[in-house]
Amino acid sequence: MDELFKSLGANGPAWTLVAILIGLCWTLIKMLLTEKDKRIDDANRYQTDLVKPLNDVGKTLERIEDKTLIAKGRR
Repeated sequence: MDELFKSLGANGPAWTLVAILIGLCWTLIKMLLTEKDKRIDDANRYQTDLVKPLNDVGKTLERIEDKTLIAKGRR
């Protein structure tokens, strides 16, 4: 352990290792945030492409049912 502290104090290879590890952690965090953003974009795209048209179909079916009831004279 003393050798590690001596190495850290003398700008030795331990500082290089620390710098590499910090850079690696930073890169991994950026990759995770990018993946999270991609998943959010995918969810929004699925909502736009699938959920909203299905909702519109449901509204159209309600209109058809209303028109059918009106034509039969039940409304």
